[in-house]
Formats: sequence, C-alpha cells, structure tokens
Amino acid sequence: MAQHRPGPRRTIQVRALRRMLELVSLAPAYGGRKVALIDSADDLEEAGVAALLKSLEEAPRATTFLVLAGSAESVPDTILSRCQRVRFRPLAPAIVESILRDATSGSPLDDASRALLVRLAQGSAGRAVRAAELGVHVGGAAAARELLTNRSAEACDDACAWLFEGTRDLAVARERLRETVACALVLARDGASSSGSSDGLDAWVVPLRTALEGVGANVSPDLVLRALWARGSRVSALPG
Repeated sequence: MAQHRPGPRRTIQVRALRRMLELVSLAPAYGGRKVALIDSADDLEEAGVAALLKSLEEAPRATTFLVLAGSAESVPDTILSRCQRVRFRPLAPAIVESILRDATSGSPLDDASRALLVRLAQGSAGRAVRAAELGVHVGGAAAARELLTNRSAEACDDACAWLFEGTRDLAVARERLRETVACALVLARDGASSSGSSDGLDAWVVPLRTALEGVGANVSPDLVLRALWARGSRVSALPG
C-alpha cells in the first residue's frame, strides 16, 4: 500500500491562537483595517474558545474576525452569538472534481478513486483534497468494502494498521476513520440501490453512527474500528 503524507494536527492549540490575537491587537502596518482568519474553529481547544470569546467581546479597533467552521452546531453558542453567520452552499460535483484533479496532478487518481472522493466530499473541495492526501480512496475504501462484505480478523487488523500508516498522530487516525465510515455508508447506499431494498442500509446506520460518536468522544480509533467490525457480524445475522 502506498505511503501517504500524514498531514497536520487538526486541533488548534491555544498558544497559536493567543499569538494571533496578540498580532491583531497591534496597529495595522498598511491600510486601515486588519483581518484575522480562524480556520476550523470547531477544532479549538477549550482554553482557545475562552481566549477568542474575550477578543470578540473586546475586539481591537478596525479589526474583522473571519471564523470558519464545518458546522454551526460544533461552535459554542457564546461564540456564535457574537458573529454574523454566512452560510456557504456546497460546490457542484463537477467543480469539486476539477479542483481535485488540479490538486492531485502530480499523482493522478484513477476514475473510480476520484469519483469516490467527490462523493465523500459532499460539495467540499477541501475535504476531497484532504481525503486524497490521507489515502482514503485506497485504505479507507478497502476497509469499508471488507467491513460490509468480509469482516475477517485479518481484514480488521489491516484496516486498523492503515489508520496509523505513516503517522502516530491520533488526529490523523481519527480523520481516516471518519472517512472510512463515510465510505462504508456510500457503499451501503450503492448496495441498497442495486438490490432495490434499503434493509441492509438501514441495518448499518446505527453501527456507523455509533462509530462516529466514538471518534467524537476521543476513543482510540483502532478500538472504535474493532467495535464497529464486531457489530458488523450482528448486522449480517439479521434476516434478509
């Protein structure tokens, strides 16, 4: 299996946020306004939320804060109440595919891999590119197929090993696990469409959702995946 770049740690550490807030408190060197961009605010540490809240309450003059997040539900209400919300619509699949092609031009993807990443992205070009960097179209897709069809102990071991392939970063392993669960859901939907029955898909919804909840609760990714693997045997035992 090809090695993939592990990528940066996802959590925004409070010391980095405080450094940024110190910089925006200074007078602008050029122009009359400063703009502070906080990407992935839903990854802020608890102390970072408090620091940002204080700055929003006592914002420096001529300063605009752009706070980006994957969903409003993941941002504390104390932050949301001090922001003007701007919702962005998902990009069309053709646009996501075009951006993904450009981003992976150095190592072109095959048509099937690119199509899977576009579907997983749900209109987010950034998610598609990140999933490609993580190798989701290889390791994640393989793990999802084994989960839905085989669930052998060896396949489970391989999937758990892939979560940490090339990295010891738990944040990266959690990203890979989330996308593996998403892959499984996409494949289960495909199966329901081809069979004309939603019974199999319905049976998988709860185990997959439980796995995502485990990731959100900071349970070790390999333990979450092994638990999901075990629940898969119960799904296969259901009638029909």
